[in-house]
Amino acid sequence: MNDCVRQNQLRSNSQSGFTLIELVIVIVILGILTGIAVPTYVGMSNEAKESSAKGAVGSIRSAIGINYSKSALTTGGTPVYPAALDGTLFSSAKVPTNPVNSLATVQVWDGVAAADNATGWQYQSSTGKARLNSTGNDSGGAAWTTY
Repeated sequence: MNDCVRQNQLRSNSQSGFTLIELVIVIVILGILTGIAVPTYVGMSNEAKESSAKGAVGSIRSAIGINYSKSALTTGGTPVYPAALDGTLFSSAKVPTNPVNSLATVQVWDGVAAADNATGWQYQSSTGKARLNSTGNDSGGAAWTTY
């Protein structure tokens, strides 16, 4: 009887837990999944930033265009671009944030000066042009200022 108890104890001790090879296999599989998931996540993050930037630029240009059209009604048929890019053009009463540098401030732009990341946007009131004030390029190699 004592031998049966001893054999059951040995069997239960040898069968509990995972073997070293099982743990190594799990770690290797997790490493492979991580190697696939991280680059995909980074790529999706960049795509989201680019889409957000395009949406913000579109929102600003729409607001400028609407204000330009409305000015034709109030100035007797001669439209003019807004003198400043500020919160009065937007229903939210604030300029959208530049998703690249997280700034919502606007710099008067002469149409020539390079982007410097000092503000969120550059605006030229004589032409109504607005662009991201962000140096660098997106994942496709296009300059942020070309959006």
